Amino acid sequence: MLDTPPHLKTAFATDSLAWVDADFAWARHLVVYDLMPGKADLLDASAFRRPGETARQPAAGCPGDPGAIGMADQWAARMKGLDGAGVLFTTGLSDRAAMALAAAGTFPVVIEHRRPIHDVITRLQQLMRRDPPLWMCRVLRYGAPDHDRL
Repeated sequence: MLDTPPHLKTAFATDSLAWVDADFAWARHLVVYDLMPGKADLLDASAFRRPGETARQPAAGCPGDPGAIGMADQWAARMKGLDGAGVLFTTGLSDRAAMALAAAGTFPVVIEHRRPIHDVITRLQQLMRRDPPLWMCRVLRYGAPDHDRL
């Protein structure tokens, strides 16, 4: 048993602020929560413009391609918004974005159909209380020596 309750910093790609309903590269908002088995605290809600939405030049390239014209600044802002998040829930993600997230220490989860953020939070809390899957154990660093914990 852990001395302190586990914390899971979780991000959600959303257009509505209430549902996981957006692709990470195209999401209008990134909502970040600190989850514990019995509590969820909203940490941040970042707003982004969509590529080409207000820019003078249309965005070129694929969403999630950090080298695309008009996307580099937005990509950096999205990655900064995830700083320290252990997991990201989104409805879509390019391979390049998934690799960048993994390199930054964020576990990406692509859901097939949009879902209410509240439902995802509730399910994550159930998993934290009962039998967390391997990916969650890795994010929470269960079994890691004390000097490796943040």
